[in-house]
Amino acid sequence: MGKLNALGGNQDELSGKLAGALTPGQLQSLPPALKAHLAQDAVVKIYAKPRRLTSCEQNFDFAGKEGIELRSGQEIVVLLDGNSDQLLETLAFGHKKIEKYWPIGMPTDKAPALGKYHDPDGAYTEVQVFDGITQQWRGWKDPMGYDPVKFAELRKLAPENEHMGCWYGMVGKVRPLAIRLISRGKGDPNRSIVSEYYLDVFTRPEVTPDVKQIERIYTPKTRFPDFAGPPKGPHSKSYYGGGEDAATADMCASPGGFPNAVPLGGPNGLEHFPLNKSGAPDSLDAQGKLHIKLPQGVCVQSVEIICGYRWTSKKVGNPPQFIAKVPYGHNISAILESGGKPVDKIIDKANTGPQGHALGGPSKIDYVTKPGDELVLSGNSTDTIYVMGVRVLYKAPTPQKTVSPQPAAVSKPVAMAVQKALNGTVTVKTVSGPPPGASSGKAPKQF
Repeated sequence: MGKLNALGGNQDELSGKLAGALTPGQLQSLPPALKAHLAQDAVVKIYAKPRRLTSCEQNFDFAGKEGIELRSGQEIVVLLDGNSDQLLETLAFGHKKIEKYWPIGMPTDKAPALGKYHDPDGAYTEVQVFDGITQQWRGWKDPMGYDPVKFAELRKLAPENEHMGCWYGMVGKVRPLAIRLISRGKGDPNRSIVSEYYLDVFTRPEVTPDVKQIERIYTPKTRFPDFAGPPKGPHSKSYYGGGEDAATADMCASPGGFPNAVPLGGPNGLEHFPLNKSGAPDSLDAQGKLHIKLPQGVCVQSVEIICGYRWTSKKVGNPPQFIAKVPYGHNISAILESGGKPVDKIIDKANTGPQGHALGGPSKIDYVTKPGDELVLSGNSTDTIYVMGVRVLYKAPTPQKTVSPQPAAVSKPVAMAVQKALNGTVTVKTVSGPPPGASSGKAPKQF
C-alpha cells in the first residue's frame, strides 16, 4: 500500500521511471486502476510527453537509436492525452531483437535474410490499451485468429514497424488513455530480450456535417474507411487496390501490383503497369513529389494515404529481385505548404509496410488555407513508394467569438454621484415648459 499512498500525493515512486514531465494534478486525474498500475515493479519506464502531437497523432520516441531493452514480463507504459474524446483508430510501434541477443553461432553478415528466422529464444511484444470508457486494459485482438503477441525480427539496422491497423478486430469504441508494450520473451531470459523504439497512436478525426473531403483514388478498388459511420463493420476499414491477385487476407504485398499508382521518388524501371495515369488534377514534380491543391479559406482536419512500397511479392527482373530496393525503412510524409514553404507537417515520415494506410492530422488546427496552398506528398529518397489513394478532410474555420466592448471607466466623483442618486439622496429638479429654444421656433440643440 505504500506505493499507492505515495502515488496519491507525489511522484517519488515514479521518479526513476518517468520520462518527461507529469504534474501532480495530471497524476491525480488518472483513473485509480491506471494510477495503481504505474507503481508496479514490471513497469520500467513511463512516457507522458509526446515527441510529436497533432489533432490525430501522438508519437513517442524511446531513447532514440538505442531503444529500451525489456526482459520478459517487463513493460513500458505510455500515458496519452486524456482530454480528448476521440476514438482509437490504430497504432504502430517499432521493435526488434538486437544482434548481441541473437542465437549463438548465427552468421550475422546475413542479417536481412534472417529477419523471420525461427529463434528458440524469441523476443515478442504484447500491446494493451487502457480504455477510458470501460476503465480497463484491453488486449489487441485480431478476428482472423493471429497471435496477439508480435514477434520481434532479428535486425541490425532499422527496427521492425508493427502497424496494428491491419488488425481490424480491436478498434471498436475505445477511448485510449494509455498504451502498454509488454515483453513476452520465450526460452532463455538472458537472450529473449526485445528492444522497443517508438510508438505512434492515431485517433479518428471527428466527422461532423460541415466536414468536406478531397478524395483521389488512383488504383482501382482502393477505399478509405467511413469515419462518419460506426467504428466497427465492413466500412470501418481501408481496402488496398491492385491487380488481379490483390487484397490478400493477410494484407501482404499484392502480386498484381498497384495499377495507376503514383510513384513517389520516381519509377525504378521494374514496374509492370503504367503509372500516374489516373487523370486527377494533381502534379508530380521532378523530385517525385505529389502536389495536391487545397481549397482556399478552410482548415485541414486530417490526411490519409493508402500506399505501398513492394510492387509485387514475387521477384522480377534479371537477375530476379524484389521491386523494393531497400528492405526496411520506407516512410512517407505529407506537408502543408504555402507559397512553396512548409507550414505544417501533417504526416511526418510515417513508416509504411508493403502496403498500408497512413493517417495524420495538423498540429496547427486553426490554420486557414491561403490561395495556392497545397499538400505535398514525398517518400524517402532511396526507393519508390506507390500512392494508391489520398483523402483530405477539411471544414470552414470556426467563427471567432466577438468580445463585447467593456463600459468606459467612470471617475470616482461621478460614481459617487450615481450611487447617491440610486440611494435617493440626490434631488432631481424637474423643469416644466417647452425645451430650450422651442418657444422661438428653433429646434433643440443636438448633442
